[in-house]
Amino acid sequence: MTTSGTSSSSQVQPLAIRRSNHLITISHPHHPYYLVCILHFRDSLFVWLGEAPMGAVGEAQRSNSERLPDGEVSKEEEELLARAKASLSEEDQRQLEVDRQMEEELSKALAAAGRDGGGGARGALEEDEIARQSKGFLAKEWAVAMYKEGLPPISTSLYRTPSDLALPISRRLSKRLGIPQLHLTLSLPGDLLPEGNMPAPPGANQAIMAIEKGLEEAIREALADPRPASV
Repeated sequence: MTTSGTSSSSQVQPLAIRRSNHLITISHPHHPYYLVCILHFRDSLFVWLGEAPMGAVGEAQRSNSERLPDGEVSKEEEELLARAKASLSEEDQRQLEVDRQMEEELSKALAAAGRDGGGGARGALEEDEIARQSKGFLAKEWAVAMYKEGLPPISTSLYRTPSDLALPISRRLSKRLGIPQLHLTLSLPGDLLPEGNMPAPPGANQAIMAIEKGLEEAIREALADPRPASV
């Protein structure tokens, strides 16, 4: 819906909004596709990211998006991960290496025990997600970050989970992209998230990094769109 212009200074001007939709593709054996919906306000963005059902991807699939065997990644994914790692601080890179080592140890322990890491608490998380959706929640996590040049970004969680990924991701993106206010809502698959004090499942950290990088590129593309906002 569009509005007709008026010259009356006594009228409250409508809030200008523009929406854009994007598809993120990563190399993951079970969760390769993610939808991003971005609402553009005057000085802020509201970004929703969630997994795209396989059936909904359809013709939007890339011609080279065939799944690779477990443990292998495409050249595009390697470049994406390399750029993501290059943007991390030394402390974040050290933490990533620690997480990788913990993932390897966990994977070996699960293999030795003849387990795939599923069931139990994971099932409880899925039931909790169904309950949230039935109550009208649009996402598992919701965080807002604010950034002003020359000052460190600040952020807070409006709705959080034990993994609390939306909070740091929103803070990093608002700073890197210079967004005054960024609302970020995430609905990621449960088996990409850590359980309690346990480390993230094998390959999950790399998937999260690829998702964050893809999200950043989607926002950059949206911000570069010269089309005017609509109401």
